Amino acid sequence: MIRIARVALIPVVVVSAAVLLAGFRGGEQRLSRTAYQQQVQSIYGDVRQAFAGTSTRVASLHELSTRAQTAQTELRDAAKRLDALHAPLDVKGQTHAIAAGLDAYASDLDQLRAAANAGDAAKVRAFEDGLTANQSIGRIREAAEEIHNHGYNLGALSGE
Repeated sequence: MIRIARVALIPVVVVSAAVLLAGFRGGEQRLSRTAYQQQVQSIYGDVRQAFAGTSTRVASLHELSTRAQTAQTELRDAAKRLDALHAPLDVKGQTHAIAAGLDAYASDLDQLRAAANAGDAAKVRAFEDGLTANQSIGRIREAAEEIHNHGYNLGALSGE
C-alpha cells in the first residue's frame, strides 16, 4: 500500500482555490461579499470531497494514478469556474491567482501519475515529500490568505 497523505495537503490548497472558482457569471455585476463567500465555500466542499480518497492508503500505484487523474479533472474544472467568477474587486487578483495555482497543480500531478504508471514508488514518495515546497500550492495558499486578510470568510479554506 502506498501512503499518499501528503498528496492530500495539496488538495486542501486546491480545494481552497476551487472554492473560489465555484462562482458563476451573473451578468456583468460583481458578486457581493456574501455571495462570493458562499460560492467559494461550495466549491471548496466539492474539491475537498474529490480529494478525500487521496488521503487514504491505496492498494496499488495504478489506483493512485487513477485518483490523480480524477483530481486533475476536478482541479482544472475548479480553475475554470474561478476564472469565470465575478469576484469583488478587492479580491479579483487573488481569485485569479488561486485559479492559476489550481491549474498549475493539476499539471504538477502529471509527475505523480507518471511515477505511479511506471510503478516507481520511490518517485511517488519524492513527489509527496516535495509537496510542502510545491510552488503551485504556495501560490494558492498565499492568495487564499490574502483574501482572508481582506475579511472574507472562506470557511475551511480560511482555517475556520
